[in-house]
Amino acid sequence: MKKAILIVLLLLCGASLLHGQVADSTSWQGQGRTVLKTGRGMMLGGAVTAAAGGGLMLLAVSPHLNTLSYQGEFNENSLPPFVYILGMCCAITGTVAVVAGVPVTVAGRSMMRSDLPWRDARYDRSGPGVILEGGYYLPDILQARAALGYHFNSHLFLGAGVAPGSWRYSSLPDDIAPKLSLPLYADFRWSICNRMISPYLGLSAGMELADSSPYLGAGIGVRIRTARTSTRSFWSALSGEVAGAYMRAGITMGYSF
Repeated sequence: MKKAILIVLLLLCGASLLHGQVADSTSWQGQGRTVLKTGRGMMLGGAVTAAAGGGLMLLAVSPHLNTLSYQGEFNENSLPPFVYILGMCCAITGTVAVVAGVPVTVAGRSMMRSDLPWRDARYDRSGPGVILEGGYYLPDILQARAALGYHFNSHLFLGAGVAPGSWRYSSLPDDIAPKLSLPLYADFRWSICNRMISPYLGLSAGMELADSSPYLGAGIGVRIRTARTSTRSFWSALSGEVAGAYMRAGITMGYSF
């Protein structure tokens, strides 16, 4: 299920960007408008689908579908579990569509602001930079990431970062206090292309301060540059982390300036 969600996310991003290229091949601003509309449509449709799924889940646990039987009477009602599963599927699908629509919307805006067709634009910039990101990791982990470093050229970023996070142990119902993690790491990122939209590879290594264990992280994603005269960019990636107390995978999104 987890792999299927990640695959759908990548396919939605790729299909939306390809649609923007094919829909209006004569105008790069037209391409940007098409991609922007596609991203907004994905986010709006995903939000409506997720809201509908949440409503179905609430309906499934409401008294309207869970009527009480008389004493001694056997009452087997299969409708509430079916409605709950349907609602959960809608909520997951909608959330994936919203998440996938964010980088598509950013790409559309960046294309419309560019002074050159995005296929021809180059971004030969260097200088200090800060990357701020938020991440969601399975199972049910929220994380904030901040890295300070230097863009040596249009491809290479090297810096140091910290990523406080918290989650709950689902296997320990009596332990309701959030578990904290605090890795401190060196952050390396390599943007493969010198274009507005570029795949990138990320690698981080350091120390997990919460339990004094080694920390390793890796990610593969998309970098969308939002300005030709600076290093400002949107970053979105599928990421994984390993430390002494955990091994987890998830999605990160953020912005650098």
